[in-house]
Amino acid sequence: MELTPESLEKAKRELNEDPDKREASIQELRESISAALVSSPDCPAVRVDEDAFLLRFLRAKKFRQKDALEKYLKFCKFVAKHPEIFDGLNYARVSHIFERNQFGVLEHRLKNGTRLLLFFPGRYDFDSDNINEALGAVYLTLDKLLEDPENQVNGFIILRDWDGIGFTDLVRLQGLARREAAKFTSLFQEAFPARFKGWWNIKEPWFVPLLFKIIKPFLSEKARDRIRFFGSDLSAITELIDIDLLPEELGGRGAVFSSRYTASLLNSVSGTPEVPEDSTGVV
Repeated sequence: MELTPESLEKAKRELNEDPDKREASIQELRESISAALVSSPDCPAVRVDEDAFLLRFLRAKKFRQKDALEKYLKFCKFVAKHPEIFDGLNYARVSHIFERNQFGVLEHRLKNGTRLLLFFPGRYDFDSDNINEALGAVYLTLDKLLEDPENQVNGFIILRDWDGIGFTDLVRLQGLARREAAKFTSLFQEAFPARFKGWWNIKEPWFVPLLFKIIKPFLSEKARDRIRFFGSDLSAITELIDIDLLPEELGGRGAVFSSRYTASLLNSVSGTPEVPEDSTGVV
């Protein structure tokens, strides 16, 4: 799958990508990974034989070899450290998240090519839902979407719709934030090879910004700058996409959001990263 001419120009301009040197860059990263794994027995090799997979890390770090290697190693260490997320991870294990429309990706791109990932915390069941399964569902979705190089270049905006969250949920949200903030930010900020261009919030109760103070110490300065709270003002979103394609909850004239599209992408996917028995070897 190749980039469109527009995205190729963006990759050259924003990511320092040179199509003529792409293969050489991938091979250089692979050799650096092989050398690094010799002295990192706690870091399993994950999909190191796949050019397309390594290219994700190069694009995420603007073809800076040292930074791409660091992100790859962090990703592999995260996989090894958190079997509660990755062992046996597949669509069947997390299908209930999509059946309740808790999370998903908007089917249509924004006008600038970015994909919009939607979270609905108000649909989370604190008594029965498992945060590790929620993280697994997000990982599966992003991993699938990153098969498309357009998404590697144009990136993602995370949008949380807090409708349905009340003050009675505050204590549970505080506990969840304290327990899981480091895990969430380690995966999606430090390890996962994607461009996250915004962490947006709408319909948030007054106390939600206070929750972000718990998470803030784990965030980079760039990530902090990309957090925005819109309240009931949805104009920033409606300007980004044809209003007829935007779900009703987000101020559009489209149908109520459903995770069916996301589920259709994942129904036949197994997302457990392939790790060789010899964790110091290269697949």
